[in-house]
This record gives sequence, structure tokens and C-alpha cells, in this order.
Amino acid sequence: MYELVKKYIGIPYKLHGRTFEGLDCYGFPILFEKELGHEMYDLYRDYTDNNEKDLDNNIHNIVYANKLKKTEIPIFGDILLFYDRKGRVCHMGVYLKNNDFIHCDCEGVRISNLSKYKLKSEAYTWLN
Repeated sequence: MYELVKKYIGIPYKLHGRTFEGLDCYGFPILFEKELGHEMYDLYRDYTDNNEKDLDNNIHNIVYANKLKKTEIPIFGDILLFYDRKGRVCHMGVYLKNNDFIHCDCEGVRISNLSKYKLKSEAYTWLN
């Protein structure tokens, strides 16, 4: 697990990024989960910068398209959805362990802790 996580840390943020040259909060889980054997659908390609509702809808759709199930106790590799004050999905990450998660924001790919993160989140696990 450590080697997989380590190779992502520090990848820069790039809007609509889907490669190791740059990622965004949606592109990161697609690439990371692929290495875990989960092929995620890239619904985000239809997102337009000026329509936040598209982002919210597309990220919610990923739960259904990838047959994810909400879980109260996340495990390594589970998808985290984060919500803004209006209750819209605004960010994504991947659960690691001990309340730590990996995600890509304006600072690039990094590890954060859920207990210190300001956004409300929900975890979704893969149905095998």
C-alpha cells in the first residue's frame, strides 16, 4: 500500500487531469482505483466549468455507475465524497486507514485526515 500511495504524492493539480502529469479531484480516484483493480467510469468528461450542478450530478452518478455502496466503516480503497455547505458533492478522495485519505486539491495529491478536514464526507465501498 505504501509504495502505491507514495508514487501519487505531489502530483500537481490540473483541471480535468487524468495522468501522472496532473490530476484533479475526480481524475485522481480514477487513476488510483485502476491500480487497485477497479475500473471507474469517467463521467466527468461532460462537466462544464460553469455548471456546478453537473459536477455534483456526475460524481453522484459514479456511485451508481460503479456499483458502489455507502458504508459506515471505510476500508482502504473506498471512495470518499465530500459535500459543501449546500449539500452538493464538491470533492472526492480515497480512504487509506486511521481516518487518513488521499486526494487531489489545489495543492496537488496529498494525504489528509478526516477528523481535521472541514468538509462533511460519506464513504462508498466497491461491490464485488
